[in-house]
Amino acid sequence: MFYYLLLGHLLGDFTFQTGKIAENKLKYWRWNLLHSSIITICMLILLFPFNSYILGFILLNGILHFMIDSFKSKLSIKSSLGSFLYFILDQVVHIMILYWLSTIIVKISPPLLIDVQIIKFLIILVFISSFSAILIQFILKAIFPAYQKKFFNGNEKGVGQLTRIVSFFIFYLSFSFSIYFLIGLLAIIIGLIIYYNRKWRTWMSLNYFIAKLFMDVLISMIGFIFLLIQE
Repeated sequence: MFYYLLLGHLLGDFTFQTGKIAENKLKYWRWNLLHSSIITICMLILLFPFNSYILGFILLNGILHFMIDSFKSKLSIKSSLGSFLYFILDQVVHIMILYWLSTIIVKISPPLLIDVQIIKFLIILVFISSFSAILIQFILKAIFPAYQKKFFNGNEKGVGQLTRIVSFFIFYLSFSFSIYFLIGLLAIIIGLIIYYNRKWRTWMSLNYFIAKLFMDVLISMIGFIFLLIQE
């Protein structure tokens, strides 16, 4: 049950959180309400068919999420390292609440439509794509505090997500079929170096690019390890 709630949280808090929602949810309660509602809807879809008890607990999670984000809006964290640590703490709090709710819901839940192995696989995909996109930005800002830029610049987010997803499947193919598939990883690195020289070099330092590329590949590998553990 915990995995269903976790996937719903990740989808609503990262995959379906647009830049406009992220920008305004801490400023205006209506945007925060929209954000919390999206998370709640994601959980309801994943936990279908749900009874009135499950509905109540999922709505409770939505209310708690709304309250936590409302509290965040009153904080003023100026340092990049502080923002990164608070991001981690915020996610730990949300996940702890989900775990607590899952211990209750599992006792009253009817059979669910989606197999738990599919849910776990989707969690890994969301982790290496949407969640890690935000995580990497916080880490980079903590490592390079003097490097001032937008949270995402241009197509940086999309390129990073594609890199991690393709790298993840390359690791899977290399493990399942032939190690020669790792040549694809080398091709990705070369392609990104070329892309950096053509598109990003004017505003992204080489050290920043190398750190970002390293984390993209590392997170893909971590996602693949998670997949092996689940199997």
